[in-house]
Amino acid sequence: MTEASPEPIWHVGSLDTLNTAGDRPLAWHVRLDDPAIAATAARVRLTPEDLQDLAPRPDSATRAVRRQLVKAALATLAAIHPDRVRLGRKSGGAPLVLSPSGRHISVAGRWPHILIGVSGDPLGVDLEPADALPPPRDALTVAERAALDPADGDAALLRWVMKEAHAKCVGNASSVTPETIETVIIDGSALAYCAAGRSRCWLNRQNGLIAVMAVAQTLCT
Repeated sequence: MTEASPEPIWHVGSLDTLNTAGDRPLAWHVRLDDPAIAATAARVRLTPEDLQDLAPRPDSATRAVRRQLVKAALATLAAIHPDRVRLGRKSGGAPLVLSPSGRHISVAGRWPHILIGVSGDPLGVDLEPADALPPPRDALTVAERAALDPADGDAALLRWVMKEAHAKCVGNASSVTPETIETVIIDGSALAYCAAGRSRCWLNRQNGLIAVMAVAQTLCT
């Protein structure tokens, strides 16, 4: 059981203006085609271990920039030099923070947009363009289909993004199928749950994107 996490900070652009007071989760949205963001990444050194991990993965050059930005975010939040940030991977391939301790991360990308989530609790983030195609009907549960508002054009897409973020939060997005995840939105509160656990979802619509951060409330082991 985890304590209820506070509402995340949704931050766009340079880390120079990030307010790091308190211990709120961070959802950092950047554009990889922004020169200021490229400069931030360039200031972070990747270790031989980083390069070895990234080399066999598809689009390793973009993944390298993403890792530099993750290290920059963790260093800023912990007030340490980026060289002291160490990353690994969980058994399913999800990123793991080795140092500083007590932090969890999740990353999502739709070129040129990247969303980096950092929290003291397990989390998952995902994003999609607001004009993306909705998910297949059978990706939604019966209860979800019944709850959709026909007047809300991107309602089904929002549920899909919630599912993707929740799947990352509870383990691995490829190991938890969308139709096994139930999402609920009531009075502004959004939840997602499945056999692996439950998460509180924070929703954000801006810059032509739908973004979700799912922070664990309970996880099953």
